[in-house]
Amino acid sequence: MKKILVLAALLLASTASAQTIGGTAHDLGRAANAGIYGTGDTCAYCHVAHNARTTAPLWGRADGAALTAYTSSTVTVVLAANIDGITRACMSCHDGVTNPGVTLNNNFGGTATVIAGSVIGQDLGNDHPVSMNWDATKAGLGVDTTAAAAAGFVFYGGAGGTQITCATCHSVHNNVNTRFLRVSVTGGPFCSTCHSRK
Repeated sequence: MKKILVLAALLLASTASAQTIGGTAHDLGRAANAGIYGTGDTCAYCHVAHNARTTAPLWGRADGAALTAYTSSTVTVVLAANIDGITRACMSCHDGVTNPGVTLNNNFGGTATVIAGSVIGQDLGNDHPVSMNWDATKAGLGVDTTAAAAAGFVFYGGAGGTQITCATCHSVHNNVNTRFLRVSVTGGPFCSTCHSRK
């Protein structure tokens, strides 16, 4: 019975997600992509019902290309030795080399290997650091995760998690804010929610 309830909750959550992702750039099953990635429903490019990976809920994609993590002589936090699973999930479409039409169970085909305007690339060295834990004494943070979470940012790593991933700032299923950001950058302190001004 418990398994049935968990499955029902996941199905309801995925249905709600499909309602917000439909018609956005992350909806690879939409009509605008026919002939590019083939056909398929909104969820099937990322999720599978059976034999899913644990990278993300019901995850149905491979990790994609090898990634180079952010490094800098000015970074004083400890970065993870490996890129976290959630970030790898995002990069399985945004690495610039992995075809978004290829999943674990199906190959939706198509001729394009990337989506125009979506390429971040394999080198994450010039992007905001990910795969790191929040440290309020570093990077001018000066605030704790509670304030950032209250503003709408999401942290990972289990209950009370402090891990920063792509999904800390971006919500793959909701494009209410530009670039799928969790918090609007218009008229609000997007950066200073986490980084205190000096």
